[in-house]
Amino acid sequence: MIWMQDVFDNSEGYPQVSHLIYSVFVSIFVTLIRSFIERCLFEPLGISSGLKSSKPPIKKNDRLERAFLSSRRNEHKNHRWIHNLAKQVDWSDEQVEKWMLCRYHQDQPTELIYFTECGWRFTYHTSLFIIGVLVLSDKPWLWNINECWTNFPNQRISTDVWWYYIIHLSVYMSHTYSQLLNWKRSDFIEMFIHHVVTILLLTLSWVSNTVRIGTLVLVVHDSADIFMEAARIATFLKYPRICNLGFGLFFICWIISRIGIFPFHILKNIWFDASVVVFGSPIISLLILLLHILLGLHIFWTYLILRILYQFAVSGKIIDDSRSFSTDLPDDIDVSHKKEK
Repeated sequence: MIWMQDVFDNSEGYPQVSHLIYSVFVSIFVTLIRSFIERCLFEPLGISSGLKSSKPPIKKNDRLERAFLSSRRNEHKNHRWIHNLAKQVDWSDEQVEKWMLCRYHQDQPTELIYFTECGWRFTYHTSLFIIGVLVLSDKPWLWNINECWTNFPNQRISTDVWWYYIIHLSVYMSHTYSQLLNWKRSDFIEMFIHHVVTILLLTLSWVSNTVRIGTLVLVVHDSADIFMEAARIATFLKYPRICNLGFGLFFICWIISRIGIFPFHILKNIWFDASVVVFGSPIISLLILLLHILLGLHIFWTYLILRILYQFAVSGKIIDDSRSFSTDLPDDIDVSHKKEK
């Protein structure tokens, strides 16, 4: 507990592996804060805005249910598969397609849950970005990135940097808890890997005492997500102009931070300006590898963003395909067993 006394005394110390245990306790507190924000702030807002809190009823059909459970991901969009099923149950293709669409969304969160999650993500990205800017505003490495390697690895971290890192790690640990405890979504594997990699990056940078460069990575990555979540919230609240503006600001910030600053400022500095001691550590070598994997993800996500922009140029509205969710589901699925004539 000596370190915790030092923390509250505003002293400096070296990051130690034992300090990471505090993130476990803080993550429980973060989970409680998330629950409060979602249920007490954004859930009432979503309900008052008319967002659906329940799923449309679906007519029971054992054969279609078995086909759905044994199907591959997104096979409910395969027209040939739909046509073959329609022959088996003596329905029209449109009826089976409608049934499968609604059955697929039975396993997905409701509009209201998606909205509250967007609200939470907007809250923590905004809060952590502001905290990061305030914490780093008086740190020399924010203005001169070469300071990240001054006296490395014998670098002490201040109290505010200690808390900034621990809180960041706690947030992603909390997200992992929530994902494991909630229902398994279509993007479960991708998001789980993302959370694990992020936790691993934070942990490795803490253990290797590359916290200075790590704080820059954190601030850069929080900036663009603020506008993305704001655009999603505006979509749910039926404010298309604000949504388009938010997405436009997100795209600009994304290109500057993820495709510009991250590779050409941070990664470039690691490769060409970091101390030679950095490349002698297996932990830091793994950390650098993970950072480049992250860059690869950025490039892939940039492709997806450009595809959304293309859809906007064609349709005149933002179509966010980052989650498999549609707000245009039918109110019921009480289809007839007879073919439509």
